[in-house]
Amino acid sequence: MFPLPSLPHQHPLVAEERTCPAGGEFSRPLYPYAGRGRPQLEQHFHLFGIGGEPQPPALSTEILACALAQVCAARVLPPLTDVESGAELLNYRVKLREVLHEQLVLGIAQVLKQSAPDLGWVRVDEHAYLSVIGAGVAACVSIAPGAETLSLRWGSALAAELRTARSPRELPRSLSFLQAALHECIDALLKPARVSALYWLAG
Repeated sequence: MFPLPSLPHQHPLVAEERTCPAGGEFSRPLYPYAGRGRPQLEQHFHLFGIGGEPQPPALSTEILACALAQVCAARVLPPLTDVESGAELLNYRVKLREVLHEQLVLGIAQVLKQSAPDLGWVRVDEHAYLSVIGAGVAACVSIAPGAETLSLRWGSALAAELRTARSPRELPRSLSFLQAALHECIDALLKPARVSALYWLAG
C-alpha cells in the first residue's frame, strides 16, 4: 500500500511521502530538461512555463496549438536519469505551477477528476491520485488548488533500500525504465489538458 501524499516552478509535476528529514541528504537540485532541439517557437514558451503570464493578443490559434503540442513530460520534468542517490529519488518532487501554464495545470486537474480510471490513475485522497509505474513505485499527482505537485510514492520495502543507496549503481530500479513509465503516464494527462488549454487560451 502506498502512503497518502503530504500535500505541500521551470517544468511540471511530482509529490510524495517525505522519507528523508527536511534539510537532509537531498540538497542537489534537479532541473527540467531544456536540451536538444528546443522549438522554433521558443519565444512563445513563456505562455506555458513559469508564472502563467498573460497571452499576447497577436498569437494565432495555430501558433498556440503548435507551442502546446511541444509541451510534454520529457521537456518539463527533471530527468530521473540525473538522479545520483536513493535520497534524491525519495524526494523527487515537481511543483506544477512552476513548470506549466496555469491552464495546463487546471486541465490536468480536470482530467483526473473526470477520467482518472480510464487513464490508469486511482484517487486515494481528496486531491491525490496515484498511477503505478513499476513494482513498488507509483507516480502521485496532488491537485490541491494552488499547490499542485507531482511526486513518486514508494512501497516500504523499496523505500528502505533507497535510503541506503548512495550512487546510481546501488539503486534497486532502472532509472531509464522509471523515467519512461513516468513520462508515459504524465503525457496521458497532458494530451487532453492541452486541448482544454487551447480552448481557453485561444478563446
